[in-house]
Amino acid sequence: MAKKIVKLKDLAQLVRTVDISEDEQLSLRALTLKEMVMLFLESQDEFLPLYAAGLEPDLKSLAPFLLTAPVLVAKIIALASDEPDSGELVEKTMSGTVQLIALNEVWKASVPDAKKARELLSEVMVLLRKLNESVAADQAKKLIQQRASQETSPPQ
Repeated sequence: MAKKIVKLKDLAQLVRTVDISEDEQLSLRALTLKEMVMLFLESQDEFLPLYAAGLEPDLKSLAPFLLTAPVLVAKIIALASDEPDSGELVEKTMSGTVQLIALNEVWKASVPDAKKARELLSEVMVLLRKLNESVAADQAKKLIQQRASQETSPPQ
């Protein structure tokens, strides 16, 4: 099947819909890179496993996050529906099934190529480990310098 070519101005119209009742649908869009980075920075321990699970073709891989990371799931849905302040409403009023379907649709829109996304995630993880090691090394140096200066300074 040939892929449809779109122009940048058409991207705003690329939305996915999720049925929330017999006669109502929720419109969702892909998350931007800025939003994904923000989610990562706010909820790193939950976001990375969720991101990895979202790369799996099976919807079931996302289901556990409704229990282990409900605030993150709700925030993702709220952001993708262009109502970023409605996370709590999503979490408290939207059924789990609809949240799961919505989360899956957001993920498919946000990460259309799972293979490339896996490669990117691997690279990001390596960079994060290096950054963590660098930060830890810097903190250790500062601590050693502080202790050394305390030992050499005259008592008061």
